[in-house]
Amino acid sequence: MDERRKLSIEIARDASKSVLTLSTSIILVTVTFAKEFIDVTEQGVKDLALWSWGLFFASVAFGVWTLLTFAGEIAPKKGAEDSTPLVWRWSIRIPAIGQMLTFLIGLVFVVILAAKAIGC
Repeated sequence: MDERRKLSIEIARDASKSVLTLSTSIILVTVTFAKEFIDVTEQGVKDLALWSWGLFFASVAFGVWTLLTFAGEIAPKKGAEDSTPLVWRWSIRIPAIGQMLTFLIGLVFVVILAAKAIGC
């Protein structure tokens, strides 16, 4: 495998790991301090928190799927003519796109949640 393909796989894998780490961190921080900013009487704020946690959890699941797919693509395949892994294969792109979209939407929800919590 040439160096460019190795580098592209490494960068994509690192990006997936970083988003996975950020998602779990945001879940942990917001759950830990939930009592501080979620007014139980205001259902909208509670719903935003639950949706954001769900989206971040989905992002984590997509991230694990992405990393497992990378492992499957890197492993040599019996009888395959071209066993070089490609970052642009749909088997990698689908979970990676899912991970990034759910992360970004969850992040928007957390920002809205924070704005509501401080009274904006």
